Amino acid sequence: PGRAIEASRTKNDIAREALASLVAERPGNRYALTLFNVAPMRVAPFTDDAAIVLAGLRASGIGRGPSETDMGRALLAAIDAFADRDYSGSRAIILVSDGGARLAEGVRTRIARELVRLRVALYFVYVKSSPNSPNLETVGTDVDASLEEIALHTFFAGLNTPYRVYEAEDPASMAAAVADIDALQNLPLTTFERVPRIDYRGECFALALGGTLALLALGATRRSLELVA
Repeated sequence: PGRAIEASRTKNDIAREALASLVAERPGNRYALTLFNVAPMRVAPFTDDAAIVLAGLRASGIGRGPSETDMGRALLAAIDAFADRDYSGSRAIILVSDGGARLAEGVRTRIARELVRLRVALYFVYVKSSPNSPNLETVGTDVDASLEEIALHTFFAGLNTPYRVYEAEDPASMAAAVADIDALQNLPLTTFERVPRIDYRGECFALALGGTLALLALGATRRSLELVA
């Protein structure tokens, strides 16, 4: 039992380190981080501050969460993060999990609809927890979904949105999965940045002073003309 717990903890560390590497190597991107078990937890909204996301990844390694997870709510929460944002470049959700799920029909419908509507690609990094874990990279979409992992992968593969599955069981395979995602998501990103307004106070004061002096000069000229008359 002690060896299995250590292996599980190490796999979680490997996943966090690989994702942290992706964030650190692409500082110009916008990232959001959602953790989940029985409910999704929005750790970081979309931001270009890599330090916030990296801190959230580090915090995810503290303690062990409940064994039950709600994959459907987690995915919907991740998709909803894109809802009120202007489309300015490629969008992707990287789902990292050591298990699968059988999603309710209503949840599947909402996930399928919103991924297409918001133009979001989906990448499933399946962290294999034992030698008996299914091989999702080679399984087809016409198999009997007797396992939750296969059921989830089969659903994802049938979506009308870009999707790819990766299996990770050691640092090399996790790093390879993240590197492939990094290569696929390399389209230009359009950003809008609010810059400070230019301070024109000096020019305005000079113009006002010039106008005042002109008025004073005009007034003095009129008095001189009146005196001469």
